[in-house]
Amino acid sequence: MWDITQYLNPEIQYNDFEDSRDGQVYKTVVIGDLEWFAQNLNYDYHKGYQKLSYCLKDSKDSCAKYGRIYQWKYAVDSLGLLSAANINPDYENDHVQGVCPEGWWIPTWAEYYDKLWSYADVYTKESEYHWNTLLAMKGWLWETRGIECHGTDALGFSALPSKGNGTKGYIEFEVFLMWFADHQYVALYGSSGSIMPVDMHSLMSVRCVREVDMSNPPKRTERVVRRGNVEDYFNPDVKYDEFKDERDGQVYKSVKIGPHVWMAQNLNYKVDENTPCGGGINYRVGEEGDCALNGRLYPMDDAYDICPDGWHLPDSLEFESLMDESRADGDTTVIALRGEKGWDVNLYKALNTSGFTAIPAGRDVSDRSGRVLFHKETGFAAVFFIQNTDPLDDYRDLKTATITTRSVVPLYGKSPMRASIRCVKD
Repeated sequence: MWDITQYLNPEIQYNDFEDSRDGQVYKTVVIGDLEWFAQNLNYDYHKGYQKLSYCLKDSKDSCAKYGRIYQWKYAVDSLGLLSAANINPDYENDHVQGVCPEGWWIPTWAEYYDKLWSYADVYTKESEYHWNTLLAMKGWLWETRGIECHGTDALGFSALPSKGNGTKGYIEFEVFLMWFADHQYVALYGSSGSIMPVDMHSLMSVRCVREVDMSNPPKRTERVVRRGNVEDYFNPDVKYDEFKDERDGQVYKSVKIGPHVWMAQNLNYKVDENTPCGGGINYRVGEEGDCALNGRLYPMDDAYDICPDGWHLPDSLEFESLMDESRADGDTTVIALRGEKGWDVNLYKALNTSGFTAIPAGRDVSDRSGRVLFHKETGFAAVFFIQNTDPLDDYRDLKTATITTRSVVPLYGKSPMRASIRCVKD
């Protein structure tokens, strides 16, 4: 019989809860004023002979370790097989029991962020990221490198890489995927974490919660917005030019890299009062960064026409040219494109030999309506919108290019977000 205790934090006090429906016993942990399952739910949800929950790769051993995975509509029991109250509830405000045992419910994004992340914030060291406090202390690999990359499990949440099934098949890399009641999910990796909306046909895990009395929650750790002079970030050995944005009089540095002239700073044009500054405090809302250093973050709808007259939003071919040219002197793109300062984790040194001066201003994550949920990746990633020019790809007109401490990758942005802009001269 598989034993979960080998993956739990031995310094945390866990409780036992028996699901009266099938007799399974789960470890639970109190975090703040909520009691969370410290294991994924393993309830066999079905309709007659129709199977509506699954074990990874149809392995019962996998179910014992990772629990079952569910489509969102079955996770929230939208069919009402377990309770009529699960049919058409207010997913953002009601306690949706879904497939959870009586007295428990599927958490909302707000409960996860306000009740779990706030405590993760308390236990997260400056050199770590929030998701590390949620990952189990063993059982993880860094998905891009195949090396061990475990969490601290400081809260006892004990997330294991349960993977899941996307719409295109089984997800092979290391990731913990968990549904929220309000149409979103959390993805925790060995090296990162994110919260986003998703295709509702995907299969993911369920963690159940219930309320407990907690009259004295811990105070959140004070974090300070990083400020600085952008001039200190440029490479003194690179020749920069200057140009003025006639719309607001701001002067920017520019640099010629290969055949193209690029802005060497993030665009800082203020469209309206809802144009936030980059470099905000991670996993907070409304705590913006230093605009003069980080520039501003723009939604996709503003990205196309936001550049000054005579400049344009780069396309994917121009960005590929940037990467190729930055490697011309033998440096990798990670070394050549990143400014030497501002990066929290330096897996590779940053020399800024190209003069591009990427600054890790992070990005804002939004919901489907465009409402900003939180900021993330300050100190870890520079995220830019670029135009998608691939004629074989009709996914969307824009994608993002992300420069991190370990890679430079053009990616398709599936979730709504606000990102930085670097313009290219016409």
